Amino acid sequence: MNERVIQFRVGVVVVAAAIITILMVLIFGEGVSFVRSQYTVKLHFPRAPGVTVGTPVRKQGILIGRVAKVEIDDEFGGVNLIAKIDSDKDLYDDELCYIKTSSLLGDPVLEFLQPAQFSPTRNKVGNNAFLADGKVGSDPLEAITNLEGDFRGVLSSIESAAGQVGTLAETLNSTFGSDENDIGNLVRKSEEALDKFNRAMTTVDEVVGDPEIRQSLKDALNGLPEAMADVQTTLGAARETLAGFDRMSGKAEANLDSLSKITEPLGERGEALVANIDASVASLDELLRQLVAFGEALNNRDGSLGQFVHNRELYDSLNDAATRIEEATRRIAPIMQNVRTLTDKLARDPRQLGLKGALDRKPSGAGLNVAPANVMPIPYRAGDPFPR
Repeated sequence: MNERVIQFRVGVVVVAAAIITILMVLIFGEGVSFVRSQYTVKLHFPRAPGVTVGTPVRKQGILIGRVAKVEIDDEFGGVNLIAKIDSDKDLYDDELCYIKTSSLLGDPVLEFLQPAQFSPTRNKVGNNAFLADGKVGSDPLEAITNLEGDFRGVLSSIESAAGQVGTLAETLNSTFGSDENDIGNLVRKSEEALDKFNRAMTTVDEVVGDPEIRQSLKDALNGLPEAMADVQTTLGAARETLAGFDRMSGKAEANLDSLSKITEPLGERGEALVANIDASVASLDELLRQLVAFGEALNNRDGSLGQFVHNRELYDSLNDAATRIEEATRRIAPIMQNVRTLTDKLARDPRQLGLKGALDRKPSGAGLNVAPANVMPIPYRAGDPFPR
C-alpha cells in the first residue's frame, strides 16, 4: 500500500479522534456555558476572598454553574458576583450561599446550602434574581495565619519549659550525681515506666489497628465537613434568631415608653384617684351596711316588713282589703258617672234647679254657651281611676 495513503488515513483518524474529544468535552465537561442553557443570578457578599471569573458554584457538593463576573459594590459596600447557573438546577430563596475553600490550598468555591427547616413559602429563584444574604466561610490558611501569635506564645512556652528542664537536670545532677544507688533506682524506675508505656502503646496499636475501628474513624473524618456545614447553617439561624430577639426587645422598649406616657398622668393624679377610690369604697361600705340592715329588718318577724313577709294572716287581710277597695271602686264608678252627667247639665242650664226654670218657656239651654258637638264625654270603664 502506498505510504501517502497510510499517512492520509492516520491523519483522518487523528482529526476524527480530536473532533470527538472536543465534542465530548463540550457536552460532558464542567463549566462549558455556551452549550448548556443557563440563567443568571446576582449574589452579594461582604467580601469575596480568592473569587474570580470561573470560580465553581456548587449545591450540596454538585457543580451547578460558575462565576461570570466579579464587581465591587461602591453604593452599599461589599462585592457583587454574577453567576451562571444551569437551567436544570433549581435554587430557592431560603437557601444560603457561602464562599468556602475546597482544599487546603485555599481554592474558593460558592456553595448553596439548604436550611435546617424548609420555609412553607419558599420560591424558586428566577433569571436575574438578586440574593443579598451571602456568607463568607472560614479559610484554613487564614486561620493558620491568625494562629501565628499563638505559635509564638507556644514557642516561648517551649523555650521557658526547656530552661526549666535544664534547671531540673542541673538539680538532679547535683542531687544524685554523688549517689550511684539513687541513679540505679532512677534508671530501674525509668525502665519500668518505659515498659508500661510500651504496653500501653501496644494496647493502643491493637485498638487502632482494628479495621472496623479504622473504618469508623475514616467515616467520622469524612462526615466532618458536612457536620461543619450544618454547624455553619445552625450559626446562621442562631444569628437570625438573635436579630429577631433584638427587634422584639426594641418593640418591647417602645411599648414600655408608650406605657410610661400613660402611667405618668396617673402618677400625677395618684392622690386624687386614691381619694376617689376611698370615697367609693366608703359609699359601697355604707350601702352594704344599709343592705344588711334591710335584710335584718326583712328577716325580723316582729318588724313591719317581717310581719308583711312572714305573717300569712296580715298578707291575706291586705289582699282582702285590696279586693274590697277594687269592688267599691267598681260600684262607685256608675255613681260618679251620673254625678258628672248631672253637673254637666246644670252647667249648661242652672235654671233646672228652681221653679223659675220650670215656668220659663225658653228651651233648655237657650242663650247659654254649649260645648262643641265634636267634644265627646270620656267613657268610663271598670277599673279606671275616678273621673275628675
